[in-house]
Amino acid sequence: MAQYLIGSLTGERWYLYPEIAWLPVGEALGDALRDLRTERGVLSVFEVADDASKAHVERIVVAIAAKGKDEPVDLAYRLFDPRDVAAPEIPVDAKERGETGADDINDAHRNLVQLSAEKLGRLANIIAHGKRGEVLSKTFEKILRREVGAERLKLRGINGNLREHLQL
Repeated sequence: MAQYLIGSLTGERWYLYPEIAWLPVGEALGDALRDLRTERGVLSVFEVADDASKAHVERIVVAIAAKGKDEPVDLAYRLFDPRDVAAPEIPVDAKERGETGADDINDAHRNLVQLSAEKLGRLANIIAHGKRGEVLSKTFEKILRREVGAERLKLRGINGNLREHLQL
């Protein structure tokens, strides 16, 4: 079995009740929607094995974030069950490869498609209830340097400002 990974989230946007007392039980904070940047109703996720190591998951999260971040930052991520997207009838398209700088990761890319605003809200709740994790900024930098040094993450997949900031 597999699970979906969405990375490069801002952790404080993903609170649930009782972390925020006024939230209805089972609902995510509306701020979470700011992290779900869709384009033409499409949201990018990556498929990982249920038994994937934390190191592997963090490697994917860093590869995703390296494309858009200007400097190392704290990142949150969520893992959620692909079967959960079946209930709101969200189609999955596995044809388009990812665009990170790590070619081996790009094959695990999936697009959640045909996302209306209502479906995106339901999906945000599914994601919010997934397994949470984080990569702190120091770990982000350490993983990034390790992956570049091992030539598993290509410089073309790293934001120019981040490359400059880290002198890569």
